[in-house]
Amino acid sequence: MSLKAEWLKQGLRVLTKDGKGKLFTWESTRTCEVELDEPIAGARKVHYETGEVVLESDFTLIRVINTGFSTERLLVNAQNYPSWKEILEGLAQPFSQDETLVALDFQKKKFQSNRPFGMPDNPYHLIEVYFDMYSPMKVKVYTTEREAREAWEEIEKLSGTSGHLLLCVLINLETSQILAKALFATLKVVTKEVY
Repeated sequence: MSLKAEWLKQGLRVLTKDGKGKLFTWESTRTCEVELDEPIAGARKVHYETGEVVLESDFTLIRVINTGFSTERLLVNAQNYPSWKEILEGLAQPFSQDETLVALDFQKKKFQSNRPFGMPDNPYHLIEVYFDMYSPMKVKVYTTEREAREAWEEIEKLSGTSGHLLLCVLINLETSQILAKALFATLKVVTKEVY
């Protein structure tokens, strides 16, 4: 579930496949109505399943699950949390041998994980992950910052996704820094930042 019951309150800032907005009404933790910042097809208030709505936050946890022996066969999902403290509590929990958690702090532009993540010989990792669905993990690795920045320029050309919230993050494993972030909704850019 993308929204915990204790987070639900009117006016809560959220992200949807149609862009940013604020929570207007909700029915238990199953469905909700969001008042979008920018209306779609003339409608400002839109109904969603709560699993389609993501908290708007600077704190994201990426869950990586290895489904086989190859590092190319990973499934991932991202979840936003209201605070860094909540993510650190999650990192401290016991985890399976096939699971890696990567906590992203976009306020401080830093990240940490519950165990080693990525390929140290190629310190620059470009991660693409969905918030509202599991999908094969897309991680592109680069040896130099110049190569990574050139790859990021391709991300900058994107203008939307096919009905899901997509997060793209460029990280440096050596310094544990986040170098760039982009968030895409259906047919629109929610945010793009290079640090």
